[in-house]
Amino acid sequence: METETGEAAGLDSLQGNHMMLTTFRKSGKAMPTPVWYGRVGDHLYVFSLASAGKVKRIRNNQRVQISACTGIGRITGPTMEAQARILPKEEQIIARRALRRKYPIAFRFSELFANRLLLRKWAFLDITLV
Repeated sequence: METETGEAAGLDSLQGNHMMLTTFRKSGKAMPTPVWYGRVGDHLYVFSLASAGKVKRIRNNQRVQISACTGIGRITGPTMEAQARILPKEEQIIARRALRRKYPIAFRFSELFANRLLLRKWAFLDITLV
């Protein structure tokens, strides 16, 4: 996998509805997952269940890799090194707005179904290129 270093060119390569978010286990093994994302400036925002493996791995290691991909995970763009952090509750509104703007129906359905009906807790991630 080639790694892109130009920040503007890198984020502009993410044109589709999904991106591949690769997190790393403590052993160093890469764990790729296709995810929805929203963008505001140089920040990408992702949401996941708070108990998901990718969120647990980011707590231990903030290094991630991102690339454009299809919904089933076929890579369609360059791989870029990035850093992720779990957003505190007071900063989550920025991520929610970015995701609502990109996925107006699907994200709101996810919020309604998972948050209110299943009482699941979400984690929002802020991803920036390094």
